[in-house]
Amino acid sequence: MFIYSKLAMLNSKISHLIDLELLNNLSNSQCEAKLEAIEELLNNDSVDNNLRSLYIYQKFFLAHKLGQYSEALNHINQYLELAEADSSVLANQGSTREKLGLLSAALKSYDLALEINPSDEWIWINRGNVLDKLGNTEAAISSYDKALELNPNSKIWFIREIKANGLIWQGERT
Repeated sequence: MFIYSKLAMLNSKISHLIDLELLNNLSNSQCEAKLEAIEELLNNDSVDNNLRSLYIYQKFFLAHKLGQYSEALNHINQYLELAEADSSVLANQGSTREKLGLLSAALKSYDLALEINPSDEWIWINRGNVLDKLGNTEAAISSYDKALELNPNSKIWFIREIKANGLIWQGERT
C-alpha cells in the first residue's frame, strides 16, 4: 500500500488528530467508529478549512485501510479541493485510482506527484507498475530504472530484470 504518513504541523492542538501511524493500528471496527466521529465533526460549521481538510484526509486514510476505495477516492479528491497538493497526496490518489482499475487516471496522479517530487523512488516504482499494467513495458522499465538511479539498493531491480528479460525473450521468439 502506498499510503504515506502525513503529520501536519498546523499547531500543537491538532497535530495528534492526523497522526496516520496511529490510525494504521486501529481495528476495522475502530476505523468505522472513527469515520463516524469524523463525520460528526465535519457537520460542525465552525470547523475551519485547514482542520476540515485534515479530517477529510483522515477519512481517506481510514476508508483506504478498510478497502473502501471508491469512498477513499472521493475523500482524497475533496481534500485536494481544500488543500494544496503535495507529492504524497497525489501518490495516494494514484494508488487509490490504481486499486479501482483507473489506470490512466492513476498514471496522471503519479506524473503530477513526480512534477512536485521527482526524487521519490516509490512514485517511480508505482508509475512503472501502472505502465506495465497498461501494456507499456518499455516505459515501465524506464520508470524502474529511474527508481534504481535514486536508490541503487532498491529491490525493484528484480522486477526490472524480469520485465527486461521478458521483452528480450518475446523479441527473440517472434
